[in-house]
Parts: sequence; C-alpha cells; structure tokens
Amino acid sequence: MKKIIVLLIVLCLPILIYLVLNKKGNKPIPATTDKEITDELSPIVKDFFNQIKMSNYQQATIKFDEQMKQQMPPSELANLSTQLDNQIGQLIELGAPTLKQKNNIILEYNSKFEKENDVNIQVVFKKYPDGYKISGLWFDSNKLSN
Repeated sequence: MKKIIVLLIVLCLPILIYLVLNKKGNKPIPATTDKEITDELSPIVKDFFNQIKMSNYQQATIKFDEQMKQQMPPSELANLSTQLDNQIGQLIELGAPTLKQKNNIILEYNSKFEKENDVNIQVVFKKYPDGYKISGLWFDSNKLSN
C-alpha cells in the first residue's frame, strides 16, 4: 500500500506543479514591439532636446539614470550644448527613431543641424522599476570629430 501511495505522489506531483505554475491568469507577458518601444521612449528624447534648446539643463537631466547624472551633470550638459552650437549649430530636425538593440535599448536618430545635415544621434536607455532612464548619449558627426 505504501508503494502505491509513493507511486501516486511521484506521478501526480509533476502534474500538480505544472497546474500551479500554469494556472489561468498566469499568461506570459507579450513581447514588446519595436514600435511600442520607440513610441514610449521618443517623447523622452524629444523633451530632452527641447530642454537643451531652452537652456534648461537641470530639467534636461531629469530622465538620466544616476551614472549618467554623475558623468554629465547640468554644467557638463551646458558645455556639450555650447560645443554642439559652435561646431554643428542648433538641432533643426531630430528625425525618426530606429531601434538598434533591444537589450540595451538604443534609439538612433538621423538628425539635421544648422551646419551639418547628417548627424547620427544615439540615445541609450536602461529600464528601472520607475521607468526608462537615459544611460548614454552619442553624437556621430564629421565636424565633431575634428
């Protein structure tokens, strides 16, 4: 009799575990599409560049993660803005975002500035419990390289 009970437990335990783990309501989270990601993050990027345009550097860094805030505090962002203005001018058009990587979430923009029409901007995001934060920013321009 003990053998039958042990056998029933051994046979039923995997079924019970499967039912508990896969009960109704525990559906897997659907994968996020590229469009959903860009639709969610593009307003953050647009607001960032609008704040820079208005010289609101403190406000522009609000969506930076802690490491980015340390590497580029508002004073450094002001210096970067001045360098951009001097070398490639003001941002005229940000362009449409392209999602380059899903793991690091890099949005890439082919942008136009006053003095250069083909500037590649990459904005890197990391996801935190309170939402996405900017964790990297790169400008690829021939005029900035010199």
